Amino acid sequence: MLKALWSLCVLLLASFGAGAQPAGETVRLPTFSRVAAATSPTFQDPPVIVSQHGVAFVQIFAAASGSGTPAFVYEGSFGVAPTVRVNPGDTIKFQYFNYLPSGTPTVMNMTNLHFHGLRVSPLPGSDDVLDTLAAPGQILNYSVLIPANHPPGLYWYHTHPHGETNLQTGEGAMSGAIVIEGLQTHLPVLATMTERILVIRAPLGAGKIDPTIIRRHRLWTIAPPGQPPSACANGPDTAHTLTVNGYVVPTIGIAPNEAQLFRVVNATGQRTLDLSIPTETLYIVALDGVPLDTYPGSPSMLAVRHIVVPPAGRVEFVVYGPPQETPLMTSCYYTGPVGDPDPAAILAWLRPPGGLQREARPVALSPLRVNPLPRNWLSTALPPPAQERTTVFSENAAGTQFFIDGKQFTPGEPPRFIIKSGTVEEWTVLNETNEIHDFHIHQVHFIVEAINGLPLPPPYFWYDSFIIPYQTKNADGTTTPGSLKLLLDFRDPVIKGTFVYHCHLLDHEDKGMMATIAVK
Repeated sequence: MLKALWSLCVLLLASFGAGAQPAGETVRLPTFSRVAAATSPTFQDPPVIVSQHGVAFVQIFAAASGSGTPAFVYEGSFGVAPTVRVNPGDTIKFQYFNYLPSGTPTVMNMTNLHFHGLRVSPLPGSDDVLDTLAAPGQILNYSVLIPANHPPGLYWYHTHPHGETNLQTGEGAMSGAIVIEGLQTHLPVLATMTERILVIRAPLGAGKIDPTIIRRHRLWTIAPPGQPPSACANGPDTAHTLTVNGYVVPTIGIAPNEAQLFRVVNATGQRTLDLSIPTETLYIVALDGVPLDTYPGSPSMLAVRHIVVPPAGRVEFVVYGPPQETPLMTSCYYTGPVGDPDPAAILAWLRPPGGLQREARPVALSPLRVNPLPRNWLSTALPPPAQERTTVFSENAAGTQFFIDGKQFTPGEPPRFIIKSGTVEEWTVLNETNEIHDFHIHQVHFIVEAINGLPLPPPYFWYDSFIIPYQTKNADGTTTPGSLKLLLDFRDPVIKGTFVYHCHLLDHEDKGMMATIAVK
């Protein structure tokens, strides 16, 4: 009955103002009951919206939870966001209703959506976060056209109102997954595997994980060289608890030796994840939505024991079921002398379903049969960079103001760089602070050439988010900035327009660490 009433409600709302409304169209919004998703020890997939006749249509609300924290509401349930599955060439249509209470000068409760990682238009009505905002009581209509040759993989959507992005996306967990189909066609071995979508969030006040869980299974933290283990994570993160699809430490059913495809989004506001499954190898097939072998000469699969995923990053990997109950965990990650606490934590348990079972017959991953990917800009060789640039991330001593090139972001400011469409650029990104930052640029993917001046040998992979190391202190008292050298691809004509790059530690972005560029 509740879902039927909800469907009628959103159907009536849909009759108000079709089409893109970049400034937000005012509508009268309904009153609905707060229905929280039930807690469950068993892994739960998010609800799924699949494109029909080339269109995926999503209706979702922003509303205040019982604690006052902003949250998504989907089909009457708080804290729920559907996974949107589309094919290349499809269109994602979002009707997004702002049902948050009237704002104040400090918390305005404006909201919008960013379609993270998608190589789509940054113009209003599509993936625009600069001019598209809804005030309380307004509705936004998005129409996001996925190019026919878009890379298949895992992407995500989240709110992006400057100044309140961490409140909404980080503390309010307002995010959901997007899957561009085609990875299983590219790698047919994946087609028979159970697929798991894991959206990792760190909402404010979600409770605490019993520390005896970590002690009981002897999961230790790893300190950086010369640091005691207690210094690894700058203390416990007492305010946030990691969740998987909204649940704390769920159990994922997987038989011994069974191969499953895990598709993981780091949707936290600030938490860097160092993912591993003790005793098991992770076989990575895609990073930040792009299959590994998209870049010419790179392998289709990469075997690792752990993978660091920064906030906003994604990783897709195959894992074999362990012989006994084993955790999917994040190890402690050191973020610098004044960085955020990123302690070790268990995300989920991998457990044979129904108790002890016979081992599954393992799927052979080698030799790996591969079907061609769609030819696109990311699969073609990079020309020499047309321009070299340097951009500097910094902050004040108190950590209350954050800067790019010495400036805090101001809405309406002129673009920091004017970039010629159809070119590749080489950027040096410097970090002049004592904590890591997380470089992210909208619409664009990049290759990492060097970290702290040390060249990275091939293979090369495409990213849209990457950690900038913190600065180092030299023996003479001077400092050397942390650095990345990147090749950014602006060749796709779809991405013409004005958009942003910023730190995806979202409190840093909100406090000024963002800048605009214009591609013309």
